[in-house]
Amino acid sequence: IPQKGAIVSAPSGEDAADLYEVRACLESLVVRHFVERASDAQIADLSAAVDELEAVTEAVTDVREILNTKGRFYEVLLEGARSAVLQTMLEIIQLRVQILRTASLSSVGRPKAMIAELRAIVDAIAQLWRSPTSIA
Repeated sequence: IPQKGAIVSAPSGEDAADLYEVRACLESLVVRHFVERASDAQIADLSAAVDELEAVTEAVTDVREILNTKGRFYEVLLEGARSAVLQTMLEIIQLRVQILRTASLSSVGRPKAMIAELRAIVDAIAQLWRSPTSIA
């Protein structure tokens, strides 16, 4: 708004649900590509990104810093997935849910739950990566 600054609007409840559903589908596809295309080093980098994120969540309460650090996890994931199309689409969705992610991470216990979720993803990726024929 001229002479008043930017206004950030939160998506409606229905829009938020749709955005998260699309995000989940895209992230599933990114993980599938990561399992199929990533190197040993990228698997290790993904685990290291979660370690770094855990250290940050234990050291700070600034949600923006936590989200910036979480971005490293996505960088590694997208790099290993090697899909410019998926990267672009996921970045668009993440921008749209940014305000929701900030609110979510402000909830008590959410950062620890996020770390547990990401560790489970990394563990599943590592297991699937060792036996890629089991990817459905």
